[in-house]
Amino acid sequence: YMGSLRNPAAWNNIFGFRPSQGRVPAWPVSDGYLAQMGTEGPMGRTVLDVALLLGTQAGFDPRVPLALSGRLDEFATVARARQALDDDPAATRIGWLGDLGGRLAMEPGISELCVEGLRTLAALGCNVEAASVVTDLDAVWKAWLVLRHMSVTTGIAPLITNPSKRELVKPEVLWEVDSGLALSATQVAQAAITRTTFHTAMVALFDRFDVLAIPTAQVWPFPAHERWPQHIGNREMDTYHRWMECTLYATFAGLPAVSVPVGFDERGLPMGMQLIGRPRGDADVLRLAAAYETTLTFTGVGVPGTTGSARGACPSICTRARSWRTLRPRWPGCASTTQCIAAPTATGCSPATTTSPLRSATHASPASGPGRARCRAWPRGPPAPATRSHAPSRWCCTRST
Repeated sequence: YMGSLRNPAAWNNIFGFRPSQGRVPAWPVSDGYLAQMGTEGPMGRTVLDVALLLGTQAGFDPRVPLALSGRLDEFATVARARQALDDDPAATRIGWLGDLGGRLAMEPGISELCVEGLRTLAALGCNVEAASVVTDLDAVWKAWLVLRHMSVTTGIAPLITNPSKRELVKPEVLWEVDSGLALSATQVAQAAITRTTFHTAMVALFDRFDVLAIPTAQVWPFPAHERWPQHIGNREMDTYHRWMECTLYATFAGLPAVSVPVGFDERGLPMGMQLIGRPRGDADVLRLAAAYETTLTFTGVGVPGTTGSARGACPSICTRARSWRTLRPRWPGCASTTQCIAAPTATGCSPATTTSPLRSATHASPASGPGRARCRAWPRGPPAPATRSHAPSRWCCTRST
């Protein structure tokens, strides 16, 4: 519950969603009351996939005492999920938390990519402003450690009472367990009070904003043989998870958060940005992520170089969009993503031109078949920002070739 749904997504150029606390009930569990930081949730290569899996996972379970009611029926089927995610993000108020005023150490390039992502959201009509959490964040971190120690101890301590088994556990977990066993009731109670104060401060931000944004990770993907980052720049990490501090703010407040791709560094390593929603605003967060997804040119599905016919039929779809937006649906049966083109009416597509540093191509309607258009496939990878010129009104896409 420290970014396990968001960090992997950011480092793999996909979407990862942490639901509201209680949205996805976990069972069986030994502690259904105090262990309220971890949650299950979906990851996927598209927001539609994420929403559909969430629609399967979510729902009230009477065996889980703090499970939320409701099943998110708007994500129960593909058709309903598409309709539910189709939303205009104009006037959405986004608060940019950044590095929390210098509190969070960041490797170079991460904040800059997130700012580019915010510019994209602004181009979609969102209002972006700087935001800050007005509370003692040092106290929040200490409270986090206390409650994490307690949670890890509850699950792990009974398994390592035998010294021979203790030797099999890595030192970071032993530190959590030993720290948890040393906690007093007063420390746990104070941590709970601090968490409540923090939740109040986070919720107060939604009087000004609809969504909060913060980087998904503070470091780029690191080598597998490295246990964890010991330093970020010249800052030493005082615990084995301090480098993931940016993920705890949604977690500790029990808020829904999605990691969306924001691009790559010069080595081709990917990064993401968290969009954090108001309490129980799971669907709203995914709607904003879906609108943002329509602008991306560096995500995709399938193996580059294969055709849609090799993987099955790729359906067509038309949807409303403003003239400067690009709709790029991706389908399980398609070999790669498609670049959609403009159509001045709902029943036919006229020629339109799309330019990009990766590829320039003119798309034209076929000789027959209303509402059909030929869409060129775009390769996966980290392109530079694309420029687009489109006719207004509607968009059409069919299978890529």
